[in-house]
Amino acid sequence: MSRGYLFIFFYISYICNADININYVKLKKALALGFPIAINSIISIVLNFSDRIIMAKFVSLEKIGVYTLAYTGAMLLYIFIFSFEDAWQPMFYNLMDSSNSKKYSIIKKMLTYFTVFISFLCLLGQLFGKEIIIFILPKNYNDIVTYLPYVLGGMVFYGVYHFMANILTYHKNTKIIPLFTFFAAFLNIVLNIIFIPKFGAIAAAITTIISYFVLAISLLIFIKIKYKKYMFNYKKLTIVFLGILNPMLLWLVTNQISIRIFLFKLIYLLVFMAFFYKEGLNFISKVAKMKKA
Repeated sequence: MSRGYLFIFFYISYICNADININYVKLKKALALGFPIAINSIISIVLNFSDRIIMAKFVSLEKIGVYTLAYTGAMLLYIFIFSFEDAWQPMFYNLMDSSNSKKYSIIKKMLTYFTVFISFLCLLGQLFGKEIIIFILPKNYNDIVTYLPYVLGGMVFYGVYHFMANILTYHKNTKIIPLFTFFAAFLNIVLNIIFIPKFGAIAAAITTIISYFVLAISLLIFIKIKYKKYMFNYKKLTIVFLGILNPMLLWLVTNQISIRIFLFKLIYLLVFMAFFYKEGLNFISKVAKMKKA
């Protein structure tokens, strides 16, 4: 409170002499660009938390708590995604404003590199999260392993969605972003209302990955149709997505811990790395250059 008085005392004359000149044209453009993003942020909150609100009516508080802890664990990947976004966004805008003839090829490769790397981090959590949780955390945290693989997979698709959203923001087409997010949130709510009463918290985990998948793919399709210069490596992206969500992986993560299953998991990870080690190394190299810049 005392600081507020000091501010008024020392800056009252400055405020009185301030010349407030509002450029309404620029203000209108800023609102047109920024208001949809603000709305999208609100819808994203609904998308992220609606499952737990619905679970509160059909699932015990203990289950909700465990599911929330799984979500919190997956937030480590979320933090990495946004750290990358903070560094990539200004570079993306500078690249798009440049006369570089290879800029669309660079963006295409960067999406592939980024998706491969976050999928690798996702796989580490999916494959070995059970061992880490059971051997390190207290016993009452064991149920986290049921939900963690799905929530981690959802975070990968969420990262792809944010990468694609930069393109729409650059082209000042932000008004379309909340529509896609709203559809994903609506889908998430409907699926949760239908399946949570029947299957419990696991339904919320599965609908999370479905909703984020639909969100990412719908933006990919829209940009492919609307902005034809952006040509991404859809075949490779599909293979990466299958790497973090397929029956073999689900069999591995749902099996009991044993040396045999651990070796299978290790082989699975090594096969993924063998397929995409070039993209992973290129991503690390690009990120290192971004930090130096």
